[in-house]
Amino acid sequence: AWAPQKTGLLNAPAAGRHAFVALRNRVVRDLHAAGARLLVGSDSPQFYMAPGYATLREIEAFAAAGLSPY
Repeated sequence: AWAPQKTGLLNAPAAGRHAFVALRNRVVRDLHAAGARLLVGSDSPQFYMAPGYATLREIEAFAAAGLSPY
């Protein structure tokens, strides 16, 4: 079941992927600025995100959105 979903994700237009990441980063920054307490977790529903790797990837995504990795 994952193979067709992975293919679909990889074939998504680049502009759409970039727009999604930009929106996600804005939401994370706005939540952080508003005082929301954000938590990194390894249980994301992303395909092929293994625990451990998923946590490190989420820390990287928070940092890319402008948050401290701490």
